[in-house]
Amino acid sequence: MSINHDFLVNQKVIPESFKKTDNSFSIPLTSHIHYSNGFSIMAEAQKTLIQFQVPSTDESKNLKNLEILQDISCKYVELFKHIQYQAIGINFEFIREDLNYDSFIETIIKKNSEHLNFENNKGSVQQIDLSYNLKGQQFNVKAMKVEKKPQNVSQPNGTATFFPLFRINIHYSKENCGDNTISIIKDLKKNYEKSKTFITRF
Repeated sequence: MSINHDFLVNQKVIPESFKKTDNSFSIPLTSHIHYSNGFSIMAEAQKTLIQFQVPSTDESKNLKNLEILQDISCKYVELFKHIQYQAIGINFEFIREDLNYDSFIETIIKKNSEHLNFENNKGSVQQIDLSYNLKGQQFNVKAMKVEKKPQNVSQPNGTATFFPLFRINIHYSKENCGDNTISIIKDLKKNYEKSKTFITRF
């Protein structure tokens, strides 16, 4: 699927204030359009990805971006209403700087949850996966090891600390989509709050 910035602006999907970056391109069957504010649309033959790529520590900015994301996604789906969506995946990322990664992993593994899968890399757990099915809705949580960069550049090596970054995916199957695509998108904020509450339990 090929789209372009001018077309989306003319159709009032993308605000005119959005500035397209030079790494955007559109060729037959695929388009990757990036904007200076961190927003992007990637349209390919089998999927479309709409996202803000630069998370903020400012919660008010995140919520504003969420509103923009919801508005653009709804307009995009309305514009291409002839497309039969096979599934919808909604992704959020959260960072818990108050958690030590190694201690967090040790606690999770000790629980020996039936929802738990983890990958080993050179003897240490680099990521951990939890998977739930709630009333037919797939809810996946991936925690990854992220390094906290020292504020003092002269800080000696070997003092790096690590904390978990949570990537949450909420998956809606083809059966859940149907004519409910817009309704699912409009639940974006509710799913964001639900996901945010979920990671505070760790």
